[in-house]
Amino acid sequence: SLPLFRIGIKDPDLKCSLNDALRRELEHTILLEILLGHSSSLFEELYEKGLINHKFDTAYQISKTFSHAEIVGESRKPLEVYERVKKEIADNRDGRLKISEQDFARAVKLTWGMCAQVWNSTTDIGDAFLDYELINSRICDIPDILSQITLDDINNRLQVSYKDSFFCLAQLLPMEDNNE
Repeated sequence: SLPLFRIGIKDPDLKCSLNDALRRELEHTILLEILLGHSSSLFEELYEKGLINHKFDTAYQISKTFSHAEIVGESRKPLEVYERVKKEIADNRDGRLKISEQDFARAVKLTWGMCAQVWNSTTDIGDAFLDYELINSRICDIPDILSQITLDDINNRLQVSYKDSFFCLAQLLPMEDNNE
């Protein structure tokens, strides 16, 4: 079996007004899709090198007491994946790479689609209502907030929330077979 990894990125700013938490979640979702989603150049590179598989995924969680982005997956070389993820984010944050308007537009459309899928299941609707209620937001505000997010907002989120000191890596390594 492959080692499992989880890269955590602490989001230090917990002060949110009613829709700030929802807006922040949507900004992180878009940003993670652009930089690390299945259509990103980094995903393609890591996948082609055999460093990740189809289980590679990203998420953002926010509550009243914590918030963080996470990147999860399986890899024979989780530390190498971690270093490449950090480098990709740093290169975009520090201006060595630039997020294109096309990548931004693609990620926004994908986020619209993910939000629309929630309405296909009563369980997902209930979960979403509860999740957003717990952070003082409303699921019905997603369309308005999502339509207001700009590429400048995404670049600002990258600068504020993705500093190198906010990263950590957790690995779950398979036990060695010692024939005992």
